[in-house]
Amino acid sequence: MNKRLILVIIIQIFLSLFLAACSGREPVVDLVAQGVAATLTKQARDEEMEAARQTDEAVVEEPVPATPEPATPEPATPEPIVHEMIPGEPTELSNTFVTDFNSIDNAHQGFTYGDQYLINRFERPFTVEMKEYRGYLDLILANMKVNLPWFYIDIYLADVLPEQSEALYSIVLDLDEDNRGDIIIQALMPEGSDWTVDGVWILKDSNEDVGGIQPLISDPPDENLTGFDTVIFEEGRGADPDLAWVRRNPADETSIQIAFKQSIPGGGGFLWSVWADEGLNDPGMFDYNDRFIFKDAGSPFPDHEYHPIQAVYLVDSTCISWYGFDPKGDELGLCQMHVEEKPENGGNGSGSKVWTFLNLAAAAVQCMPTCYVTCPDIPPGYWCEECTLP
Repeated sequence: MNKRLILVIIIQIFLSLFLAACSGREPVVDLVAQGVAATLTKQARDEEMEAARQTDEAVVEEPVPATPEPATPEPATPEPIVHEMIPGEPTELSNTFVTDFNSIDNAHQGFTYGDQYLINRFERPFTVEMKEYRGYLDLILANMKVNLPWFYIDIYLADVLPEQSEALYSIVLDLDEDNRGDIIIQALMPEGSDWTVDGVWILKDSNEDVGGIQPLISDPPDENLTGFDTVIFEEGRGADPDLAWVRRNPADETSIQIAFKQSIPGGGGFLWSVWADEGLNDPGMFDYNDRFIFKDAGSPFPDHEYHPIQAVYLVDSTCISWYGFDPKGDELGLCQMHVEEKPENGGNGSGSKVWTFLNLAAAAVQCMPTCYVTCPDIPPGYWCEECTLP
């Protein structure tokens, strides 16, 4: 009990004794007890109120502990890539190559030839509406050189390569000769002339939908096609870190070289073609002519009803060549076969060219420039007419 309380009680006792003595109404002891009880009751109430006030203040003032932020895991450090095999010099020459139309002569006039949109062969090294020509996308020639276990593809362009670009140079492999690409090897334009896996990817088509319903032939647009949809090599990451490489050709400033291992195509023959792409740049959209109708894609041909190019742009591709087997000569999209005029090769040198209607309503037609040994297996709306084999 503090001093102030003791003093109050003493005063109350004194006053009670004094009043009692004067009035004679209550016993002194009772009066003292009542005074002390009242004082203690008030003090207890005051102490309870003070304790409650301090408790309320403590509740208000006590800071709410902050919820700790979840710990951000440290990014895993990728395992270093260790290379066991690096390509050498592509000295051996195989008898397989492709040539392609050179657009540079007519580029300043805003048109070109050689484009065959209906069978997925493009000659479009231009920006939308043909406003800019980019010669480093204009394919001219590609040679395959084989020095097992390496395949080398020397790709030659119409113009000097720039220091940098977003262009992808690709090799499409058809491993079962059904006109559907099975594997695509893609390489960003390299910075130097040393072999590198930087910017190199390999993808495969996991569900055989490259080419849509009719391989190579332009089908109605189908956004459900997944194209080349599975990555099997990414800049050295994969089961084999040495699977594919790229470099600038040290002997030619208009050329790049891509090398890939024999384990990709296996031991059999295959069809192959080359692509240069800085437009759509999307392997998941293959084939491009199954994503856009011809009218929306546009045409690079002068005076064509769909001129100039629109949705499909900055892309060039070659005809389809072969390795490891002898084609029949009627494979759609195949490069021009040079045959001797022997009976087993057509007798008098006659062959077949494929024609089709561009627009059934307008009755316009287009002829595919390749002269095939025999008429290819073509869908309704296409037909063959005689031509002279070279």
